[in-house]
Amino acid sequence: MLIKLIQCTVNEDSKKAFHIAQSGWSSQLAAAPGFKAQVGGWNQLNVNDAIIVAFWESHGAYQHFMTELHDQIMNENQQSGSYEKIEISLGNAEKRECDIDSMDLKILTGLTLLDDSTGHTLDDQLREKSLLMMQMNNNAVPKRLLLQNVQDKLGYNVEARIDLEPDWHVFS
Repeated sequence: MLIKLIQCTVNEDSKKAFHIAQSGWSSQLAAAPGFKAQVGGWNQLNVNDAIIVAFWESHGAYQHFMTELHDQIMNENQQSGSYEKIEISLGNAEKRECDIDSMDLKILTGLTLLDDSTGHTLDDQLREKSLLMMQMNNNAVPKRLLLQNVQDKLGYNVEARIDLEPDWHVFS
């Protein structure tokens, strides 16, 4: 499985435009061959950073998307004008660490889903995809994604506390 981490620096005046553009990825991205899921939101440790984490079945599927669809979607939603800087990191998670079919966000050390209303992690409760999807789609409960240093596993050196934006969720 390929995991893509996207960090965008967005100035305060462009946050609304970025949000609208990011929300526009869902229909075409969900239909892309090999795409699994994407979540993201604003980093509370640096409020001008938007962070998106995407999961792909393989590097080949991701490359196909980048070649065939990415620029078309980017041009249609005019997202490139809504951020000042973008950093992209790609990492692989071996199948023994990730069950692609169950797509549980607990699949990686360093990724933790947090129920913001209680402060408890949802990891232990969400071993089944159906439970995870139900929680992710329950907008009444605000959630955060905690990224801690996952340098050893994926090559990322990021720490973030992301307030998840429901409009940015995309699931295949």
